[in-house]
Amino acid sequence: VLTSLGMRLGHELVGWLKDFANLGGINQMTNMLAALIKKSGKKDAAANSSGNTVKKELINCFSKLLNNKAGLDLVASTEKAVETLL
Repeated sequence: VLTSLGMRLGHELVGWLKDFANLGGINQMTNMLAALIKKSGKKDAAANSSGNTVKKELINCFSKLLNNKAGLDLVASTEKAVETLL
């Protein structure tokens, strides 16, 4: 699902990106990434392995969003998104 989302985020029109953000998509991505980052400090290797895969896909989604001004503005205006990415 995240791979498909990443492809869409890289190819959709600005209106679609705004709708995605307005529906809480960027906020959800931010929350998921923050939770995975927090979990990555724990010692469960199996959970970390699958979590790392999801984390990479989420970072790819953010990367696609940040490749244009509209996406950059949307991420910058989403609470905690920039903080989580740093």
